[in-house]
Amino acid sequence: MRKFITILLLVVLAFSTFSFVACDPIGPDSPTTRFVELYAVNDFHGATEKIAKVGKYLKDRKDGNTILLSSGDMFQETLESNSNYGALINSCLEEIGFSCLTIGNHEFDWGLDKLQQLAHQTSVKFLGANIYHWDKSTGWGTFASEIAQPYHIETLENGLKVGIIGIIGSNQITTINANLVQTIGFKYPSEVVPELSEKLRNEEDCDVVVVSIHNGASDTLNDNYLEMEDYADAVFCAHTHKKELEEKDGTPFIQGGGNGKYISNVRLGVEKDGTVTCIKSQNISYNDYWEEDPTVAQMVQISNNSIYQMANQVVATVNGNFKNQGEYGLPRLVCKAMAEYAKERGYNVDMALINQARSSLSGGSVTYTDLFHALPFDNIVYIAEVSGRDLLNQADYGNFWRVTDKAITYSGTYTIAVIDYVLFHQNSSREYNYFPSAFQNGRSPIALVTAENPLLNYRDITKAYLQKVKTVNSADFSNSNLHCNVDKLGQSVTFATAQIEIGNLLTSALANAIGR
Repeated sequence: MRKFITILLLVVLAFSTFSFVACDPIGPDSPTTRFVELYAVNDFHGATEKIAKVGKYLKDRKDGNTILLSSGDMFQETLESNSNYGALINSCLEEIGFSCLTIGNHEFDWGLDKLQQLAHQTSVKFLGANIYHWDKSTGWGTFASEIAQPYHIETLENGLKVGIIGIIGSNQITTINANLVQTIGFKYPSEVVPELSEKLRNEEDCDVVVVSIHNGASDTLNDNYLEMEDYADAVFCAHTHKKELEEKDGTPFIQGGGNGKYISNVRLGVEKDGTVTCIKSQNISYNDYWEEDPTVAQMVQISNNSIYQMANQVVATVNGNFKNQGEYGLPRLVCKAMAEYAKERGYNVDMALINQARSSLSGGSVTYTDLFHALPFDNIVYIAEVSGRDLLNQADYGNFWRVTDKAITYSGTYTIAVIDYVLFHQNSSREYNYFPSAFQNGRSPIALVTAENPLLNYRDITKAYLQKVKTVNSADFSNSNLHCNVDKLGQSVTFATAQIEIGNLLTSALANAIGR
């Protein structure tokens, strides 16, 4: 029995040792192999409540052979980040020790000037190898060096040189407010990656080449124009907010979800003959029990203190729950607020439209933070003259508030209040594809702003509306409401109740609605 137990313990020890080696076989560099550890985050979207814990986790693992990188969409979406145009997150990334950040589509949300400021206010390198100047009449111009670098090279303590190419998915030009990117465009990755990869290996003597792309892993693997694995030893992905980990010909393609849910980790080994092998790849789940980095936590606290009063201001009470109305309930409320404000400004609009809200609102007291999480973007409202055909096509998505009681026909012309993203939306050929009629026959949309606030956006207007009415019922914005019923748009209708008129009080309410 004693011999049996001894043998059993040896077997268990052997299997335990094997399991450890299989899961985490890397220790210090060996005489034949050197290693690089890479950690990445993507689509963080201003999650300041997690940044101190993520920072501590990464700082504890960072040494001279470790690289921290981001694959984009880091700043936009929370009041805590938007209130300072991403400067807080930018400073936190620098404090944590990030080497580079690949520009994503939401990095453009505040315009090229703000992006350029962010890029120049930090030692973190902003990458975007396929971002080029573009003109509708002349086509491609020079590389947009004022906002991005094509790649970043890091030399590790063990002597390895690692080149990181940053690119954004070319078709993502369609996910950005077209009015903000009229002077730039995104070339296909196949037009830049092969040449840069060859340059890094042959001219810059890089031992490892990594691609950080603001594009989904599956989408990148399915690119018919580029076999990315032929040019990269690891590919860090983003944009689709998916937890992805795929491998092709030994190259990992990895994405860590979104909003700080995961940290992507890849470990590569480089042999003496130059062979690069992926030793480990994984998505590490964020853990709320992680410790906070005290420096980063203090940076966040100081910033949050400055917006505490604004963040916790109660703007209205919601009876019911907008989640019960599906994704369209809150956008319909926003559209009504836009329509009422347009009328108060003297515009006789027939309809108001937006695309969607980022999230919904629960019942009860609604704070400005709640509203901001649901409407995190700074979309400007425009007044435009459009064809009935375009209007009916877009209204079919359901996010509208009907003002006119007359039938809307394909041959008619109508005045609408609409956010800039929808109005100026373009396809990959840079043609207006939602409301092309708004730019035809000499028409020119008008921004619905004020001299006091030239950046007045749809969230400000909604806040002012909620402050005026004080209470809203989620049931008023259901599919059955004639203001929202898409099937009734081609018919004349009689609204059962008079619409609430904001009047001059809305103008004064807007003074309190300005977020900055």
